[in-house]
Amino acid sequence: MLIFLALLLPAVLAVCAYAINVVYMELARTETQISVDLASRAAATSLAATGDKELSREQAQRLLDANPCLKNRIVLSRDDVTFGVAVRYREQDRYTFSSGQKPNAVKLRSQQKFDLPVLFPTAGVPISVRPLKNTIAVQTEMDVAFLLDRSTSMTYAYDELSSEAVSITHNWASGLPTPSTSRWNSMVGAISIASELMADSVTEEKVSLTTFSDMPSIDCHLTTRYDAISLALATHSTNYVGGRSDLSSGMLAAAKTLSRKATARKWASRVMVIISDGNTTSALDATRIASDLAAQGVTIFTVSCSVDSNVELLAKIAKIGNGKHFHSPAATDFVDAINEIAQSLPTLIIH
Repeated sequence: MLIFLALLLPAVLAVCAYAINVVYMELARTETQISVDLASRAAATSLAATGDKELSREQAQRLLDANPCLKNRIVLSRDDVTFGVAVRYREQDRYTFSSGQKPNAVKLRSQQKFDLPVLFPTAGVPISVRPLKNTIAVQTEMDVAFLLDRSTSMTYAYDELSSEAVSITHNWASGLPTPSTSRWNSMVGAISIASELMADSVTEEKVSLTTFSDMPSIDCHLTTRYDAISLALATHSTNYVGGRSDLSSGMLAAAKTLSRKATARKWASRVMVIISDGNTTSALDATRIASDLAAQGVTIFTVSCSVDSNVELLAKIAKIGNGKHFHSPAATDFVDAINEIAQSLPTLIIH
């Protein structure tokens, strides 16, 4: 029996060593995949935010440097990074990746060679392995519901307190065009700039427009035709009616545009951007509505655009909605807010 065990023991040790080798090589493959996935996410996020391919490559390499595989640094060549367009048209479809003039996705390929110590049969002498890994990351599409305050106070200037706004109201009446210095006109200018940014972005954003005063009005359902948004805003600007500020009813109406089957995309990130200059006159609790929308996966960003805005309420709504509040009196500030909103969107690993 002892002789049999003596003969069998080397075979048992060899099998154990082989099993350890296999585990070690699988660990190399797993760590490589994790590192490449992280790098592709960083590259896709950078590409969506800046459109700069070189910066995207740098971000990918920076992430790989920070996440080595079994203490080995993964180095990407230029051929290992491919930019393309990833699209899908139905929820049940898979993304397709192809070349295009406005890339929104990044494909990374790792061909790094590693020297791994192998217990059997080389007795610990390193051998070279090359775990080939590919991954594709894309910035998620965004369905954006703009909810704009269309109350009478939006005809005042930004730095004019509503309680003291007499100069404009003496020269303006319901049904007339909005004054050139009004908060409304500044907001329309900011929306115009934001539309241009979205038209030039690498992702496809659908946008809806809802305005509210005494009652909400869905002026435009989700669309990629941003000129339709501009036309609806121009219609209000030339024949401005005004009224009170029923924010809660406006939020409910804007939410409908994000769930409308004919235009909403189930796979898109759903975002509501609320822009208001003051307090709500609604009997409904806006924070409760924000909580309900957040539970449905809607991220809410709020923008206050006057010196007497109810910043506390708007900030609370944004916090409940897992978004952020911005105080943006100028069009340029609003553009910065839109950029930050876009950069906060998740990236998906699609391969």
